[in-house]
Formats: sequence, C-alpha cells, structure tokens
Amino acid sequence: MKKITGIFLILLLLVSAGSLSAKVTVTITVPQVNSSVSGYNAINTALSTYNTSGSLNTDIISDLSLGTQDKLAKGFGNSVGFASRAASLDGYQGYDLFAFMAGGSIAIELPSLSADAIDQMSNDIKKDKDTDAGAGVGSAFNLGLNMSKLLGLNGNRIYFNVKYFTYSVDAGDYSFDATTFGFGLNYQLVDRGGDRFKAFKWTGISVGSGLLYNSNKIDMTLTLDREYTEAITATGGPYYIGLEPKATFGIDVTSYTIPLDISTSIRLLWIFNLTLGAGVDFMFGQSEVVMNSTTGLKVYDSSHTELATSNDGTAGTPGSVVIDAGTDGNPSLAHARLTGGLGICLGPLPIDLSATWYPIDNGAAVNVSTGIVW
Repeated sequence: MKKITGIFLILLLLVSAGSLSAKVTVTITVPQVNSSVSGYNAINTALSTYNTSGSLNTDIISDLSLGTQDKLAKGFGNSVGFASRAASLDGYQGYDLFAFMAGGSIAIELPSLSADAIDQMSNDIKKDKDTDAGAGVGSAFNLGLNMSKLLGLNGNRIYFNVKYFTYSVDAGDYSFDATTFGFGLNYQLVDRGGDRFKAFKWTGISVGSGLLYNSNKIDMTLTLDREYTEAITATGGPYYIGLEPKATFGIDVTSYTIPLDISTSIRLLWIFNLTLGAGVDFMFGQSEVVMNSTTGLKVYDSSHTELATSNDGTAGTPGSVVIDAGTDGNPSLAHARLTGGLGICLGPLPIDLSATWYPIDNGAAVNVSTGIVW
C-alpha cells in the first residue's frame, strides 16, 4: 500500500508546493471576543468594522490561486482509467469453461518517458503551476465464463466476464478509497491451436469490448507552512486576528472506459504464457483536484496570547475561515495502447505480470494477478 499511495502523495505535495487553482472561495466569519476580556467593547467594535477584502483575505487567495491544474486533473483522470484493466483476462481467452483472476494495477501518466520526468514535473509546477501527470490504482476479482459452453452453442467462441472490488483505508490525516467494476464480452475470432495439455498451445485471436468503471479518492490533511495574521487597531492594543490553517488536499476521480481489445497468447512448455495485445480505450468521467479548509479565526494580544471568544456562552462568537479551491477536469477521450505479459502457470493456476503502454499519453500500467483458468 505504501508504494501504491506514494505516487499520489508525491503529486499532491507538488500541487501544494505550487498552490491550487484560481477557483478559490474564502469565507471569513469575524470573531467577537468574550465579555471577560478587558476592553472587549473596543476590540469588538474594531472587529465589526473589519474589511474582509483586506490583507488577510487577499493573502490567502494570493497564496492559493497562482494557477490552474487542468493538466493534472486530466492526468489523474487518464491514469485511473488505465488502472481499470486490473485482473485482465487478455492472455487467457479461449478457455474451456471458466477463468477467475484476482489482481491489482498501478498506472501513471508523465510529461515524458525520459529519465528526468520527475524533474520535469517539478519544473512545470514551478513555472506553469500545472503538470501533465497523474496516477491511479485498480483492484478486482474477475470471473469469466465460456458462454458457448453454457448455452450449448457449437465451438468456443463467446465469453463473458464481470469484475468488482472495493476497499478503503483511513489513517487519520490520510484516507484512500477505490472501487473497480466492469463487464466484458469477448469473441474468439480465431480458434485456439493445440490441446490444453500439449507443450505448445496458441490461444488464437480474441476481440472484445465492455464497460469499466474505476474510482479513486484520496484525502490528505496538511498544516499550511505559514500563519496568516492581520493587525486590528483598538484601545489597549495592538491586537491581531489570525489562523494557522489546516487544509485537506485531495484527488477525486471517476472514470468510465469502453475498451476495444484484440489479444493473443502462446503457452510454452506447459509453464510459460506469453501475451500480446492492442486496443483503444474510450474514456469518460470526472477528475477533481480539490482543497478545502475550515479553520478557527482567533484574536490575540501583543504577547500572542489568545483572547477568549464565547467560552462562557455569555458574549461573543468564535470566528472562522472557510477556504474552497480546486480544479475540475476530464480524461482524454481516446487512448491507444499496447500490452505485453508473461505468466508462470502451474497447470491451471497462473501468476501473471503484464504491462500496458499508452504511447500517445506517455502513460503505462502494470498489472499483477493470479487465479485459475479451466
């Protein structure tokens, strides 16, 4: 799990270092100090005339609105779609009765596939406050059935599969939720060659399509690296209002993918299963880079001692600052891909490692799965 979520954390930290989007809303509720505070009337009078378009509001918006993350939102949308192929059956089509796979996928999109891609991401954030990058994960149990056999049709031509898995991690300041669901229909365009128990077997050529759903949601609470303060002029002062905000940074992505697949595989020496495939993924969905925060707005004296606000319930109200910022985006529509894989098979029990390359998107996904194919 640390390796999976580490990609997200790196990208989120890049976002927080570069600030979030121009779609920022700051709502300030000015506090009123308690009647137990000496000179509270003068302080509250000064606070009541506080201009919420003043420097505190301006500073917050300035810090959080230096750019938009349209590319980042799109990169996460694409990557979550790439990861929806978890527990794929591409290398094991043409089976006799059923196939069951359990597996996970990690996908990324980068500005380039060069060795300095991470440095390029950092430079893009510093220069443009955005970067063409993202990450996604998917996990699934995938059950495939030979519908020709079940329906009593001649030959082994029609195959149906359905996949699903959901999980959640909550570690206090960090949480992650993911759900993968999908179904597919494959047609055996060219029948397999060689009996299942022979040393060489070609599974023929399979074509297929379906619908895949994958969602990733990650939230991370951080304390921002500065304290916001503003002086309030009142008798007995100076006084200050200020906050040290904690913010929730997050990625919330939902993708819907319609894949068009063609795949084949070869079984060698009963053990090795070599897979090749190609296709196009058509993606729809929503991708959000989000930040929100609700923080208490406090009043201090010159020694930075906090003044009471309504702690006895007799007078005054606490203050607050509500910050809402984010970028909405969508995955790209069409994604060409190439797939290769190697499986180690102990009879009908495969352990499969495959990789999918999205050359136009500078994206890739790695899928590890195991199960039974009969």
